[in-house]
Amino acid sequence: MTTLYKAIERHGGAQSPSILKHLREAKINGFSDLTRGRVMDLRDELKKSLAPSSAKTIAASLVAILRRYEDDGLIPCKDYASILRLKGEPPVKTYLTLEELERLERVETTCANERVVLNEFLVGTKTGARLSDIREMTEANVVRGTLTYTSKKTGITASVPCSARTRERLRWLAENGKDVDTSTFNRTIQRLCKRAGIDEEVKVHKGGKDVVGPKWRFISSHSARISVATNLADNGTPISDIRDILGHSGTAMTSRYICRREVKLNDKSLALFQ
Repeated sequence: MTTLYKAIERHGGAQSPSILKHLREAKINGFSDLTRGRVMDLRDELKKSLAPSSAKTIAASLVAILRRYEDDGLIPCKDYASILRLKGEPPVKTYLTLEELERLERVETTCANERVVLNEFLVGTKTGARLSDIREMTEANVVRGTLTYTSKKTGITASVPCSARTRERLRWLAENGKDVDTSTFNRTIQRLCKRAGIDEEVKVHKGGKDVVGPKWRFISSHSARISVATNLADNGTPISDIRDILGHSGTAMTSRYICRREVKLNDKSLALFQ
């Protein structure tokens, strides 16, 4: 018979380590431990120790795994899915400038996890691809300087220019990459950004309020795609082209990825503000 932990290792993908960690914190070691009280304890543990969006991701991943075993009568709590239906929050929109990205490329890594995270993040900042898609890419996706892939999340095919350096990173990741769970990834990229001196004080809207702090504190895996969108917009790239690069179905979604857009006015328009 499949045990709870084996089920999570088999079906949890990159989220498996985080799910297992929080199950242990809630003293849930097997299917029989999934009583209503324990599931509520797990919910409270997730909400206490993780950001809302991360807690929602972990809870949703666990629910998807448990649904596979509902018909086996192994889960005492029948309303576990509703208990674990957590509210997320919009990702904090923080991006890295081209100069900051150059600093990040030069930062020294000290362990295997840091090297994997740095290479995956930098591929994201050069392609606009989601982390889940980067982990499926190989050099075979690159033909005559163009990277083409179909998004696992949306099924939309995107084609973007691919530099020789990005191709090298894809080759390295294919040989050395490993799945790093979201929480570990975000902590690692923040540590690397701090090491790179990306410490400009910024204000972001987080948890329903404005928060001020060094920029590295607010960087996450999602910041790679946000950086692509914002830097392209600042360089005058039409939003329809940014949409295609990010693999969005419409420009309304793309506009949410742009932190700011530098307005370039002619002298006559500028005079209206003077």
